[in-house]
Amino acid sequence: RDLRNPRLLPCLTLLTAAVAVTLLSIVGAPSAAAISDYPGASAGSTYDNAFHIGLELPPSLYTDRFVPQGLALWNNWAGSTEDVFLVTAYDDDDGNGDTDGDSVIYGVSATTGLSVGRTMIMEGHVDGIAVVGSWVFVVSGTELRTYSTSSLRARLVDGSYSDYMGMNHFRYLSHDGNFASAYGGDLYIGDFKTSGSPKMYRYDVSTSGAAASSSASYPVPLKTQGLAITSSHFYFSTSYGRGNLSTIYVQRRTESLSAAYHFSAPSMTEGLAIWGNEANADRLYVVFESAAYTYRDSRNPIKNLHWSYVSTLAAWA
Repeated sequence: RDLRNPRLLPCLTLLTAAVAVTLLSIVGAPSAAAISDYPGASAGSTYDNAFHIGLELPPSLYTDRFVPQGLALWNNWAGSTEDVFLVTAYDDDDGNGDTDGDSVIYGVSATTGLSVGRTMIMEGHVDGIAVVGSWVFVVSGTELRTYSTSSLRARLVDGSYSDYMGMNHFRYLSHDGNFASAYGGDLYIGDFKTSGSPKMYRYDVSTSGAAASSSASYPVPLKTQGLAITSSHFYFSTSYGRGNLSTIYVQRRTESLSAAYHFSAPSMTEGLAIWGNEANADRLYVVFESAAYTYRDSRNPIKNLHWSYVSTLAAWA
């Protein structure tokens, strides 16, 4: 048939629209609307032009008064091609900023936006999370907790456990662990400071899941809440205060922190994660704590992940 036939155009238009709507409902990822549609005042044109509205976190995270903190991507989490975002969150029933019970790890499909389950973990601020091989690491203040991916997978799939998930390893850090990420089989953990000279540290991870500190350390921005790493860049999210803008830093790994490009972002950014493998980093995702009950009066109460193409950000530094 000649698809240029004018009599077929209305049908094709309807078909195209239906496919587009179907795809959007499946992936739940970028919104066609301008990024400035997020709640609260705009963070500025640089952020709004680079970032997109992504999947919304599970409603129970907010109704159960958890506060999102760490973000990581778990590639092929169930032995298939599906990737899952892992989100750590602490319980704050009374909204005063202190932990009030067991913390939680949520798993959210990166493609459908649907929850694949959640599991309770030992109480703590659970500031950051990272996946290295067969191990999931959670940092909570000076605590480094290690879980096997097989245990976490079983917990997420089952969903009937009432107790918190047991750890495979536990150790105290010689510094605060306020954010975490992984790259090249190594674990990176850093501290949050509002003044001074904060750093992040690289840890070697053994096949047994034990993390041993190395001699490598790197300066990080003040007020760092999240970290993501590619072969060429470090990405940092920094924030402090429910009424203040956040900042995203893009630093080339071969250059100093002072040379990093930075720009404003909506309030209360937390963890960062890269979707894509190390050889093909595609999108940078950011999670916010601003929509939690604890921060219900924040500048930008955002329940969705936001994302930008890595290639867009990397070109700026």
